[in-house]
Amino acid sequence: MTWTNARIQCQSHGADLLINYTKEKEDVIYETKNSYIGERFWIGLNDRAEEGNFYYLTAKAKITDVHWGKRYAGVKENPDCVDITKNYQLQVEFNTVTCLTKNFFICEFHLACKDNTFGAYCSETCSKNCAGPNNACHNVNGSCMFGCVDGYHGERCQDQCNAKTFGAKCSEPCSKNCAGPNNACYSGNGSCMFGCVDGFHGEKCQDSKVLKKEFSYPKEAIVAATTLGTVIAICVALSIAVRYIRNATASVSEPMQDDSHSVSVMRHSNIPASSV
Repeated sequence: MTWTNARIQCQSHGADLLINYTKEKEDVIYETKNSYIGERFWIGLNDRAEEGNFYYLTAKAKITDVHWGKRYAGVKENPDCVDITKNYQLQVEFNTVTCLTKNFFICEFHLACKDNTFGAYCSETCSKNCAGPNNACHNVNGSCMFGCVDGYHGERCQDQCNAKTFGAKCSEPCSKNCAGPNNACYSGNGSCMFGCVDGFHGEKCQDSKVLKKEFSYPKEAIVAATTLGTVIAICVALSIAVRYIRNATASVSEPMQDDSHSVSVMRHSNIPASSV
């Protein structure tokens, strides 16, 4: 199969194409002198990132100390990938060929990485956007084991939600009450970036405002009412004073009657009064 398909096949089993070819690994691959002579195997070496400089999949240093064999001729595509073969002189050769060539392949398995790392020799770090304990990720491809924290998505949780969505897997839309372009909100908690449209409030602008219209009397009306109240109070006070004075005057002018005087009692308008 092609180089790309071979790598996918390795990764599906928790491995990757052979990394960092060594004599120890060669002894494992070619168990006896005459095993696999003439067979071609894909390994992880390639110059796809930088033409002419060959690197293993995750190695930092370019490879120089290898035994290059005869390169394929007459191939139109760039020979960016590398396979190995044992020739009849029992030498292992490295060959640059087009990545579309159909070859066998060698997968390299390694022990599970620790401390939030993955990849060849555990040289890469799991994304801080991976959910779950310790941002755990797959030890080979770095995919997040327990999904992404709110606001991110993608195999390695490397992609942030766009300005219109938020939450787990960017599945929730921002509130239509968010002000600003596209009702933009923050990808993690959905709070509105530019505040709320008129009539709403709250972190996500989910609460409507109850407008309380306060009624105030005009200043002139308050002055008039106060004046009228004062006048009424004065009138009431004067009325009480006049009544008090009248009652006092009547009491002084009325003659005193002795007990010896007769008292007239009116029985009825048609009956003469009797004297006692």
